[in-house]
Order: sequence, then C-alpha cells, then structure tokens
Amino acid sequence: MVSISEDGSCPPERECTFQGSLCGLLPLPSANFSWSRITGSSQPENSSGPSADHTLGTEQGYYLSAQLWNHPVGSRGAMMTAVMEPTPPHGECLMFWYYMEGSGVGELNVYLQANDINRGRVHLWSKSGDQGMHWRHGRVTLLSPETPYQVIFEAVVGDGPQRDISIDDLTVLNGACPPPGFCDFEMDFCGWVNNPPAESGVDWDWLSSESKGEFIPRRDHSTDTSLGHFAFFIPSNKKETARLESETMDVVDKACLEFWHYTQGWLVNRPSYITLTVLVNETTGLRSVWNTSGYMNDTWIQDRVDYSSSGPHQIILQASCPSSNDGSFALDDVHIIRDKSCHDIILTTTPNPTTTITAAPASPMDCSFDQGLCSWIQEDNDDLNWTVSSGLQVNEPWDGPQYDHSIGNDQGLFLVLNGSGSKNRERATISVPVISHTSHICVGFWYFMLGPSVSTLDLLVQTKSSELLVWTRQGTKNPEWMNAQVTISMNNTIQIMFTGHRNTNSKGFIAIDDITVREGVCSIQNVCGFDSSLCDFENDVSHLGRWVHKKGTKHHVDHTYGTENGFYMAVMMSNSTQTEVAQLLTPEIHSTTEMCVRFW
Repeated sequence: MVSISEDGSCPPERECTFQGSLCGLLPLPSANFSWSRITGSSQPENSSGPSADHTLGTEQGYYLSAQLWNHPVGSRGAMMTAVMEPTPPHGECLMFWYYMEGSGVGELNVYLQANDINRGRVHLWSKSGDQGMHWRHGRVTLLSPETPYQVIFEAVVGDGPQRDISIDDLTVLNGACPPPGFCDFEMDFCGWVNNPPAESGVDWDWLSSESKGEFIPRRDHSTDTSLGHFAFFIPSNKKETARLESETMDVVDKACLEFWHYTQGWLVNRPSYITLTVLVNETTGLRSVWNTSGYMNDTWIQDRVDYSSSGPHQIILQASCPSSNDGSFALDDVHIIRDKSCHDIILTTTPNPTTTITAAPASPMDCSFDQGLCSWIQEDNDDLNWTVSSGLQVNEPWDGPQYDHSIGNDQGLFLVLNGSGSKNRERATISVPVISHTSHICVGFWYFMLGPSVSTLDLLVQTKSSELLVWTRQGTKNPEWMNAQVTISMNNTIQIMFTGHRNTNSKGFIAIDDITVREGVCSIQNVCGFDSSLCDFENDVSHLGRWVHKKGTKHHVDHTYGTENGFYMAVMMSNSTQTEVAQLLTPEIHSTTEMCVRFW
C-alpha cells in the first residue's frame, strides 16, 4: 500500500528498535543533556548499562542510553518523540523495555506533552532505584483524543558510582494498556522475566503447540488453537527450578492472581512430579502463598490465588522438579485483579453464553452446590452423607477433583464421596421432590469417578410404589468431569435420588456437580467427539481388529473442530491375510425404547 501525506511530512514511527536510527526521537531543549544510541559492546567500563540490547539480545544490538555517569547528580536528560496524532477515545498503549541496574542508579520518568497551551505536561509513569540485571517491561496508556501530543522519556541522575538508564523496543498499540501482571503470552512474556535461582539457571520457554518436543499442549488456552503461545517448563534428569518474575507492583490490601495451568506426562491419572509455587517477593524476602503439583490429565485448569502485600512487591511463578523428567508444566493467561479477593470474583463472574439456542428456564431442582445443597436433602435412611467440598480441600489424588465443573478452579464447590467404608455397600443418598407438569423430564449432571478402587454411582427415581434404577456407573473413569443426561418418565414419579456407594477396600472418589432438571425428553444424549477422552467407548476384545484414537493431521482433519487438533476413531490397515473385524462398543445404555444414533 502506498500513501502520500498532504503536508509532506512522514508520520512518526509506532515501533522503534533503535537498530537503524533514533526513529525521530530528539533531545528535549529544556533538558540538561541528551541520550545516546549505543551498543552493548561500545559502553564504557564505568557504566552499569546492559551488555546486550533487548531486540537482538546481543552486544551488537542498539539501544538508547542516558549515560548518567557523565553528568552531575540531580541533572536531567530527556528525549521526546515526534508529534503523534490524537489518540482514539480509549487511548493507546505505549510499551517499552528499560534497564536500571545498581544502587543509586537514578530515576526514569515518562510524560505526555499535548500540543495545547492550556494543558501542561502530564506525568504518566516512574521507576527509581535498582531494578535488577534484566530488561524490564514498561507500559503506559496514552490519552490525548483531542490534540496531537509527544512522549518524553526523562532520566534523573542518581548518586551511584556506575549509574546508567537505558530503553529499547518502543511500541505504540491501539487501545488502553492491560493491567500490571497480565500476560496471554501471544507476543512474548509481557512484563514477566526469567530469573531462576543461581544454582539452577533454567528458564521457562515461550512456545506454541507448533513447537517441537515432548509433552507440549495441543492447544493454548487464550486462542484454543495450535498457533497460540504459552509459558512452558520441562525439566531434564537433574533437580531444576525455573522462575517467572513479574514487574514490581505497589502495595495492595487484597488481590487475586488468576492463571491457567496444564500438565502432561507419560502416565495419566496421577499428580505431576513438577510443583508450581506462587511466591510474593517483598523487601523482607520471598513468601510462599500457594502451590500445586497439578494433575496429568491433558487439560487446561484454572487456578485463583489470594494474596496481599504491604509494600512494593513482585509475583514469582516457580516450577520445580526434584529429579524426574517425566512430564511438563505450562502456564497461560496470567491476570492479577487488584482490590478484589478471588471469592469476590467468583461471585460476580458471569460465564459468556456458549450457544444461541434459548435455554430452558432454570428449575428449583437445579444445583451447582456453590451455595450449598439448594433444594436437595441428605437422606436419613442411608449410612453417611455426601460432602460439599472444593479443590482447596483435596490433599491427596484420591480425595476428590482438584477443580469443580461450574467454575473450573479449586475454589468452586461440588459434592463428593471418598475413602473406604466401615462395611461393604455403604450408601450416601441425596434426593429432591419432583416438580413437573409434563410426561417426561431430563436430568443432566456432571460426574467424576477416579481411583484404584471406586464403587458405584446410581441415579434412581422413587415412584408411589417402588424405587427404580435409571442410570448407573461403576469403577474409575477418565480423569475429568463427564456429562450424563437421562430421560425419566414422570408416571407416578415423586422423587429423584443420587446414591454413591463405597466398600471397605474402596480407594478413590465419586463426585457430582451442576445438576439440571428440564421438562421434556433429553435432546442430546451421550455426545462424544473423542477429543478429551474415549467417553467410555471400548474395543471388543473378542475380535482381532482394533479401533485407534487418532489425532488429526493437516490432510486429515476431524469433524468436531475441522482442524488437525481434533481427534477421531479410526481402523488402521493391517498386513494380515485373514479377515479382521474391529468393533467399537458404546458405554452400557439403559433403555427399552427406540433410540437414534448419529455419527459422522
């Protein structure tokens, strides 16, 4: 595209790496001194500046240096951009990288100067003192929707013996800046930097699913595609620790750190060897506020962590592994919400609609268990009660799910039955009276059954004359929440019941969440796209042939997503000369009526 400016001038650059020029930056006439464009190899020995630029990460890369050692304490050097066009109403985001290392290094300020005699210089951003031996990320929202403006970078000379301040990689993006601590990892690590312990020296990697290697997530969380990026840690055979360190943030009485994690390894259905610890770095030192080992189930899991800090602080996301290299750990969509607890966020979060179909009105029999048992009651004629629990209360793998289904984190609530019984066939039952004026109702719910020895979960109906079993599952299933929908005839039905069983040798748990009851028959039952699991389908071992769980390729996409990231079932060709039959069996279906099976 070719464009011609009517006034004959070129627009200011919206990105500057300093590799070829100063990009239109000029010394501020009222300042005491100007900055210099230099490389790491050309800086003098008495400078505390970086040995490599941020763009290339080499000694040959260029950046802008204030060279403060040349000037008296308290003097000010400033550079200003060319005149920029007015911003959109919601502003623009200026992102840049700065380097300030050593005590008494000085102060870096950013100002907005509008070309309006009625508006003075606006102070937008400031940092002072030692920021460590790293390029740090800075960002500030520029707001001048009515008048053109300039941005001013000012360095104030400190009293340190090797003082210097440098900047690199200036970028102006549309829209206001994200809050401190936010990162979706689509462009880079944002304001987070690798700063591992000296004895480890291992970094988090910035990858996408297109990257080569073992145990890499098939999709990121932000875009849900193979092109999206995330932070990734995979240890070698020795003990290793990697740390991602946030920018420095101000005092906060309460805050909620949100992020998504993913673990994968050779084995499933067990905790990862890798531990993720959330640390708060304060002037008094490091303070641990939360940790998890994750659960290797090939799924992105959301975590929320409450914290507070009485002074300037950083958040550190630390991954550590004692010895084994069996697995990986990934992070995505990090977000810090200030002045709110995680409980506040859960109560005010409204999920986005996932379909344009008008949903049936809620029933008084519905329950997510986040506010207790709703209309459901614990029966008295059983052996024990179900427990309302959350992932925060799960200390061992077989205690319960590490996250609920409603919210998808360790603070959401669900109903769980775990441990071993004092006798075989111990029962825990919850029930609800049926309220309906139609001939059929659809009971939907999510269940999670996992462990070496798990008993039975039953759905029953109580009629005026008898108790009927309408759905049941037994034994360990896939390490995830699974959906069930059951159509129930309302002929004489007066009550619905969920009963969980356990035996003296039981080890594991049965959990249920998000019960819904709708009038009419269930419109969709037993849907399986084969993406997160086999949905209890299994090969008939009485035949020689086998169905195989296959991931799509560029030339053979699945039907669910229409991409190479989806999964499907396939029968592979064999070199055998005899006829082979492959049979795929559905889960057991309890129905005496006609059914419709749809497939692609």
